[in-house]
Amino acid sequence: MRNSRTLAAFLALLFFANLSWAQGIISHVDVPAPGSNSGEIKVNGKIVVDNESWEYVTDCKVRVWEDGTIVSEISLTVQPDCTDKTLFTWMSTIDGFGSSVKYNITVEVTVSNGCDTAVIRTALATVTAK
Repeated sequence: MRNSRTLAAFLALLFFANLSWAQGIISHVDVPAPGSNSGEIKVNGKIVVDNESWEYVTDCKVRVWEDGTIVSEISLTVQPDCTDKTLFTWMSTIDGFGSSVKYNITVEVTVSNGCDTAVIRTALATVTAK
């Protein structure tokens, strides 16, 4: 009986691990950061997927939160890398925020390999607008 439960747990782990392989890895490069002018935030980042069959489907969605409420949702263009087919980047300065106000930011990118679609999200990051 114990071996059956162990085998079932192991098979479930393999099944769910297989589903997550294509989810990719998302990371940030020096972001978010205060912008150069009052009320600005720099949003730069990259996504690295686990194989070349994945392509981004939509521009990335940047959500800016203040005190638990979304205050801005912006789409940024995702740029595929010319030499590394697993790398996609975005870079922008967004404005219209309160100067010296602390905001939380998440970024979301949708990728597809023709059969499967995955939404990859960043962890919540905090920045104070310039």
